[in-house]
Amino acid sequence: MNNTNQLAETKFYQSKVGVMGAALFRNYGRINQSLKKAVPTGELAFMRAPKGPGGKSGMKGPSKGGFITSVTKSSKAPQKAAQLIEFLRSKEGFDLLTLGIEGIDYSKKGGQISFNEAERAKDGFAPDGWAHWITWGALTWPLESNYVPATEPDRDKELESVKVASADIVPNLVGLEPDVQVKNAKVLDSIYNEYFAKMVTGQGNLDANIKELSQKWRSQGGNDVLKAVQDLYNQEKGKK
Repeated sequence: MNNTNQLAETKFYQSKVGVMGAALFRNYGRINQSLKKAVPTGELAFMRAPKGPGGKSGMKGPSKGGFITSVTKSSKAPQKAAQLIEFLRSKEGFDLLTLGIEGIDYSKKGGQISFNEAERAKDGFAPDGWAHWITWGALTWPLESNYVPATEPDRDKELESVKVASADIVPNLVGLEPDVQVKNAKVLDSIYNEYFAKMVTGQGNLDANIKELSQKWRSQGGNDVLKAVQDLYNQEKGKK
């Protein structure tokens, strides 16, 4: 747990570890190629988190951060701003943010897209076929269209990895964080970080730390958060 992502990958290529956590959504091709250089017969595979004896597995929160596109209350032209957001959410607007202007930023022949990276760079696009930075305000998890550039060599594998990873996320989603979760976040995060640090550094008994963490987290606002999230979940799923 003290390894950086780079160190974990190095140990993986050296066969010191056989499994690691990795963001395959954008890195499958790079990691697989590096693996084959170190172990020519190796092949990168991925899977969901393992299940315990009772059949339960871990629940992972979406890790993709990004920008949020919104209209502020101080906007001088809120209707125009809203129209811009609607446009960016349309097929035409989304293509503009992910591909650029046809004939300038990219060309299309049949189903194949070729990017003019020099022109795209002038307008702030990321290299190698990745989107304009404003696009991240229009993406949600699972990433809209599971966005991977059309030019990505291992696109199919990367999209498959998104599908596998989403299985531990999507069934548990609620549409927003309830107010009580936002209100209690600082205290609850502090409690979690305190006990997480103890467990990583080997302070105290592991099982005792987990039990104390649960009790302290719940008693200082966690129970209110759990109830609010459960109510939201029931409401969104049409349950009573």
